[in-house]
Formats: sequence, C-alpha cells, structure tokens
Amino acid sequence: MTIDWGSERVLSAAPQEAVSELVERCHRELRGSRGAVLTVASFDAKQDTMSWLGIGNVDAFLVRSDREPSAEAVAHRGGTVGYKLPPLYPRRTDDACVVVARYTGALQEAA
Repeated sequence: MTIDWGSERVLSAAPQEAVSELVERCHRELRGSRGAVLTVASFDAKQDTMSWLGIGNVDAFLVRSDREPSAEAVAHRGGTVGYKLPPLYPRRTDDACVVVARYTGALQEAA
C-alpha cells in the first residue's frame, strides 16, 4: 500500500496559518484520494494560546496540568478531509495543555 502524505506537506509548508486554513488546504490537497481524518493543534507562544480543530473519527483530549489535573474532550466534526468537509469551527484556549489524539476507526487497505 502506498500512502500519499499530502497533508503532511501542507502542514509543514505553512505551520503559521490558522487551523481552519490548514484543514482547508489539506482538503484541497487530498481531493481525489480516499481522504483522511485529521486533528490539528496550533500553539501561539506570543499570545500563549492554542487553537485546535478535528475532522473525522479521531478522539483527542486536552490534558491540563496548570491547575487541578483535568482533561477535556476536543470536539471534532464528522467528515472526511479530501472528500466531505463539514463547516469548520476551531476552538481556542489560553490554558497550558497538551493534546493527546488517537484514531478510533479501522484502517483498511483499498482493494
């Protein structure tokens, strides 16, 4: 199986872009492919914030350590990057946190 890492190229080429713009660029890059699920997190050290956006079957959690340890599920939208992109609503936080993500679907090789 050959994997096209088009979204990796997009994310590496413009890491300073807003997460919604990055997801839209990945969507354009992956058109005509099987598509992908994607969670993107962007850290802004100057403003001490983080923005994130998830599309598809990916669970992600924000793990906070700056106060009582807690975790919050990252909201993700149904859809497939490269096939059917839902409306994009990125979230933003100014808490110190770490994003932990995992794919929740099954990977299958195309016939």
